[in-house]
Amino acid sequence: MMFFKNILAAISIGLLGCINIAYAGDDGTDTSFTHERFVGHYVVNKDGSYVQTTEHVLLIKEERAVKALAQQPIIYNSSLQKIEVVQAYTQKPDGRRVLVKPDQIKDQQERISTEAPMFQDSRVKVLIFPEVAVGDRLVYTYRVICTQPLYPGQFEDVTLGEFNAVGRMSMTYDMPEELPLYADSMGFRAAQPVAGAGRKIYRWDYVPGENQPIEAGAVAYTDYGRRLFVSTFADYAALARAYDVRASSKVIVDARITALAKQIVGNLADPGAKARAIHNWVRQNIRYVAVYVGPGGVVPHSSLTILDNRYGDCKDHVTLMEALLQAAGIDSTPALINQGPSYKLPSVPTTFNHVITYVPGLDLYLDSTSAATSENYLPDGDIDKAVLLTHTGTIAHTPRQQLHLIKNESEIEVLGNGTANFVQRQTTRGKAAGEVIYFVDNAMQSDLDYVVKKLVSSKGKNGAGSIKKVEASAARDNVTVELSGHENEFVDLPGPVAITLDSSLTNDLRNSLTPLTIAGNRSQDFICLNLAVEERASYTLPATLSALALPKSVSLQDDNFEYRSEYLMESGKIVVKRILGFKHPGAVCTASEYHSMFGILTRIIRDLRSQVILQSAAR
Repeated sequence: MMFFKNILAAISIGLLGCINIAYAGDDGTDTSFTHERFVGHYVVNKDGSYVQTTEHVLLIKEERAVKALAQQPIIYNSSLQKIEVVQAYTQKPDGRRVLVKPDQIKDQQERISTEAPMFQDSRVKVLIFPEVAVGDRLVYTYRVICTQPLYPGQFEDVTLGEFNAVGRMSMTYDMPEELPLYADSMGFRAAQPVAGAGRKIYRWDYVPGENQPIEAGAVAYTDYGRRLFVSTFADYAALARAYDVRASSKVIVDARITALAKQIVGNLADPGAKARAIHNWVRQNIRYVAVYVGPGGVVPHSSLTILDNRYGDCKDHVTLMEALLQAAGIDSTPALINQGPSYKLPSVPTTFNHVITYVPGLDLYLDSTSAATSENYLPDGDIDKAVLLTHTGTIAHTPRQQLHLIKNESEIEVLGNGTANFVQRQTTRGKAAGEVIYFVDNAMQSDLDYVVKKLVSSKGKNGAGSIKKVEASAARDNVTVELSGHENEFVDLPGPVAITLDSSLTNDLRNSLTPLTIAGNRSQDFICLNLAVEERASYTLPATLSALALPKSVSLQDDNFEYRSEYLMESGKIVVKRILGFKHPGAVCTASEYHSMFGILTRIIRDLRSQVILQSAAR
């Protein structure tokens, strides 16, 4: 399941800033402001260029909205679009207007684009509203003039529902008659199109309603929430052709590409081994920079340019991959994909947010943008996804699950003063192994020490320690690390005192499962990735302490879960053994499946909280 993860890997990746994972915590409708007016109007030309006029009126109702909304960003691409601020002012309750002055409109380059000179066109125009207070309205209108669409002769747009009170929200599209507009909508009411003078006007009005809180681990809001997707693409095959007609010309195989491919594959004979070798070289040598220039949102740079610069976005990675694979005699195709928690394709084609490589002859998907993922695996966000193969225009599917195994062996030595020494050997196999290796290889010693300190402090205790890598496979899909350290005030002596019998120092089982039970009466589908965990912990007690009755062993099983625990006294040590397996045919579980899982989940959680009473030993 999504919460089934290697806690060490999760902490490690977070420290390096490689992956930002956010769990939405909305509690329904945000009452701090009302979006009184959100009106968008597009006038689209035959070539796909357009003029967009958008009006906003935001009523500030609570103090916390002042800081959050007093600066309004407008993100645009300076190569394709021009922004005109028509009006912007703070309207006081008595009707007085405080204008946003020219020097309060800042035009900034997005931070990430400053890090790579090839990417300079992603901009943000920020409106800084003056004298904002509760009861004020932020009123602004801006115009976007798009002179060059992402796809020539095509148009698309996306509007999502909001988790706040909404007055009027409507989207109008004034289209050429020869460019029919297709829609996938939920929570928007379509008006009857109006035709005349070679034009056709479409309008959708937002229908406000109750907002369901976004549940922990849920699929993307776009998979089930209020949304409006509009597109002039008749089908996904048309989108594939539009992408491929420009991207395929960027795959250039010259003498330098050919020589590099030969150097990478060396004497390898197996096509699969060759493909993986090229994949590893690209992800290790081409820095990933996710910013676009001009129509670069959908058009890569040439394979030669990418090789020269040694950086690029996902399309650039795929382009260089295709050139190198072609030089090695292996056919491949870009595979457009929505990375992240979205698992449903809209019924109308809209631009995907990611692209990876597919090798049809090997039925192999490769994502070279993920430096931390193990060699033979995909990032979790690529698993169980529909993809659009651009060379053929067909929809395919990535693997629905992949291996994720964790084995923890821990030893805790409780000392006579109530402190404890600990050591844990953690072996990770599968996708997450690469994340652990990436962190340990790239982190400073202080980062490694901090991980252990954070693990100890998560139990409300103080302590210190460190991590070291013991061994790792060449394919980076199997790694063993050792955590060791000292915990202060492990038990409060002389007792009696109850301690929780954790089966690992990292609490991979309990920390992974507990958030699932918090959701309670779940109504949204959620991400559930397969996992196998095996844990064994031994507690050595000082001669001054003894343990009362141990918890009873547990054995549970249903269609998805298999769980066993065992509590023993071996050679004077308390030994805790737990094994959990979770299997599901795909990466998404339904809300109804969750309800059937809830019973076994709560029983497992209850066992993971099992305690033992320690008391002074009889003399």
